[in-house]
Amino acid sequence: MAVVWTDTTQMANLIQKAFDRYLEFSLRQQTVWRALCDKESREQTQPGSTVQFQIHQDLAPVASPLTENVDPDPVGIPNTKTVDVTINEWGNQAVLTRKLRLFSFNDVTSASADILAYNLVDSLDRQVMALAIAGTNVFYENAGSLKITGGTRVAVQSTDIFKSRDLRAAVALLRGRSALPRTAELFAAIIHPDQSYDLRSEAGNSAMWRPPHEYSAAMNIWAGAVGVYEGCYVIETPRLTSAQDGAGSSTKATVYRSMVLGRQALARCVAEEPHTVVGPVTDGLRRFLRIGWYGVEGWARYREECLQRVETSSSLSPPQV
Repeated sequence: MAVVWTDTTQMANLIQKAFDRYLEFSLRQQTVWRALCDKESREQTQPGSTVQFQIHQDLAPVASPLTENVDPDPVGIPNTKTVDVTINEWGNQAVLTRKLRLFSFNDVTSASADILAYNLVDSLDRQVMALAIAGTNVFYENAGSLKITGGTRVAVQSTDIFKSRDLRAAVALLRGRSALPRTAELFAAIIHPDQSYDLRSEAGNSAMWRPPHEYSAAMNIWAGAVGVYEGCYVIETPRLTSAQDGAGSSTKATVYRSMVLGRQALARCVAEEPHTVVGPVTDGLRRFLRIGWYGVEGWARYREECLQRVETSSSLSPPQV
């Protein structure tokens, strides 16, 4: 007589998928760019959709001495330079139904609030990044040579990796334009982890790459800073624009837009500080919960001479063919 098994097939209704009720969030990048906006309006005349900054311009240096019995001709004080910051509303929201909140095995309300809070800082940080990277001062690594002038993005080859000379050149150019360091004597260098790999590999020993605990002023260590090198405190972050738009045919070299910044490179104007918003429940049966964020602010490149973009590839990026 054949054995009749009472097994998982026979009692399939009792075998159900189990769920871990502890949910994790997606991996998130640490925000960097918005914190670099160190110029803000101080004496704004009135509310407005645009805030205009004005910067006094200096006179040309006097090149010859005065003549004893000649009254020098008067000169006109130069007109001011203006920088406009356009302020916009920013925000996002989600509407959670009561049925979802009742039936979900996870606290979907708290999770949604956390997701929207990150969406706030992520969205605004990317706006500042796009603005900074659109600056006019740029040089390139092209075919093994550093091109301070005359270089192009489409000539960046996959072997044109980030080097110590790129930081040295950026700092020299910033100082040559009278840009002030951001902290002590250090400029801020924002580089991709792929570029950091190449730079660390070139350095070769820890004496050339000083860790954060050797900063002269520990309170000035910025979030994400990994060390001090060539006149910069270096922030390593994936929050940096890159694209396969360098040299190559079917597959182009990946080009990273790293940045070195001085003081007052970026300006920020705030009409209402971005914040989380829990909306009122206004529907007839009080079923729909609104959660979101809202803020009113704008940004601009305040001192163009205090920004230097450096475009290179990396040995970790896909090869060109």
